[in-house]
Amino acid sequence: MKKQKQSESRKQRRSEGKSVPINGGAPGPKTIRLEKRNAYICPKCKRISLIVYIDEGVTPMYLMCTHGICEGMAISFMHALPPCLLMNPDIKPTHEWYRPGKIERGMLKPGELEHVDKGGLMLRERTSSEPVILTVQTRGQ
Repeated sequence: MKKQKQSESRKQRRSEGKSVPINGGAPGPKTIRLEKRNAYICPKCKRISLIVYIDEGVTPMYLMCTHGICEGMAISFMHALPPCLLMNPDIKPTHEWYRPGKIERGMLKPGELEHVDKGGLMLRERTSSEPVILTVQTRGQ
């Protein structure tokens, strides 16, 4: 009798430490809502810039390092972010891609204006603007 109670107690302790799958472990596909994010890595200072989209549009593969400590040319992750950057709400983007309004468009340089006219987005420091949300279907278990 004592052995049975000890065994049940151990099982309970082990199950308490396990993570709970999305949808409580129910079989079948799951839906996850994520911010649309991308990251750029600077080969010169070795830092990563995490950027969120607040509008849909085209973004460059290369951009000047956003950390302000070097003059490196950062390279896009091409949206192939590791889960820790894509899904972790504690890792906050420092910048955002946005579509400039009419007044701001009038202040753009010719090359920037051409980029925006072709569907391109501009980069700025993160504001309180709502990000684009992606709905992702996972595979069933």
